[in-house]
Amino acid sequence: MYITVTVTVTFAGELLGVGQVKIQKTLVDNMNDEDVGMPKGQAVIVFSAHNNSFVVNYFSQSIFRLLGLSEQSVFLIEHAHHDFIVQIEGALQRSKRQSTPLHHDFRCEVDGVTVHYDIDITPIKDLNEHTLYSVEIEQYQAGQFIDQQQYFRHELLVHNAHDCILVIDNASKIQVFNKAAQLMFGYELHEVLGHAIEMLIPKSARYSHSTQVKKFAESAQQSREMSSRRVVYGVRKNGEIFPAEISIAKMEFSTGTEFSAMVRDISLRAKLLEKLNYQAHTDSLTGLHNRFSIEDRLARYIEHINDNPNDDPLCLMLIDLDHFKKINDSHGHDMGDKVLCSFALSATKAMSVEHVFGRYGGEEFIIIVPEQAVEIVLEQAQNVRQTCELTWVNNINYTVSIGVAKYRYGETLQAFINRADNALYRAKDDGRNKVYFARDES
Repeated sequence: MYITVTVTVTFAGELLGVGQVKIQKTLVDNMNDEDVGMPKGQAVIVFSAHNNSFVVNYFSQSIFRLLGLSEQSVFLIEHAHHDFIVQIEGALQRSKRQSTPLHHDFRCEVDGVTVHYDIDITPIKDLNEHTLYSVEIEQYQAGQFIDQQQYFRHELLVHNAHDCILVIDNASKIQVFNKAAQLMFGYELHEVLGHAIEMLIPKSARYSHSTQVKKFAESAQQSREMSSRRVVYGVRKNGEIFPAEISIAKMEFSTGTEFSAMVRDISLRAKLLEKLNYQAHTDSLTGLHNRFSIEDRLARYIEHINDNPNDDPLCLMLIDLDHFKKINDSHGHDMGDKVLCSFALSATKAMSVEHVFGRYGGEEFIIIVPEQAVEIVLEQAQNVRQTCELTWVNNINYTVSIGVAKYRYGETLQAFINRADNALYRAKDDGRNKVYFARDES
């Protein structure tokens, strides 16, 4: 849409006269002759190119204030400081050569005061498809310019940061959502601005999140680093939930408290840690708990029962495959490994109560059975023994001997295992393929 404006302009001392110029309405929506909505320190001039020079087609009334001219005077561009003219003309020439928008900032000394200008030049077309150049000018005093530069610098840092950065207000509405955040969560900027932060949080964590934000707002802390917080979870637009690290800070403004967050997707790290944790706690051959893990679980059970002596008992099975060395010597270690894996599977199927199963070392295994009476544990042990007795692996039949012990209040982990081990050796001494319960020795 185009509108007609009437201007009286001189340029380089030459009277251009009074005339009407048609330009795009979008250029003058906020810059009519009364400067409706034009902020202080800002102005717009529209130029057209004539050979190697530029002619003023339109200017906002604020140009007088910006250049320190009398509003009663006819606008003379040469009344501006010489450096101002050189900078404007140079920028116009570059924009003309490149046929692209151009941003330029410069400074001038005016009456001993350093004044900074920020200009944006945009090539446009008039009604007759002639090229015009809209020049938006913003003026700052020295301190104001530094503040503005700092603002744009911070804007660029936030926008281009590799980590997700977002800001919410005191109503938990999203106010800042940088490019990395858009990539991480899968939302476009317009889809999240002004919406509640809960849209990025799994439903199960939304209530606790609002509680945590309130506590943080009321605390004396100004920030919390990633290392001081547990792993949290976010939810992407497609519904995928992912683990994340987050650091938060609060900022006080006249409009209230706002909260910034830097979020880092740690999905790959979490998968690696999960793999390393699995490898650290799992026997690579059978897939059962390894010795470190089974002893750690047993230690935690012992700690619990010592803190709660009236709880149900804790029992332990120590299991050894009979004559396993002969299997290795006669059929090879590969076959021996198959027998161990077969035993792990068979024993797991034979157990019908809660238990923790681990390989203690070589052909020795431990099964922890919490909260069961001794009689039930002995029945479970017999189930394991009988299942193995009926199991064949490539024409190889094997049996197991089992020692069972019940935990004594105050007993150490090693003393508990030793009592089960003594019962196991008694079973072996009695011909193997037996289940023995640890004697009630003082």
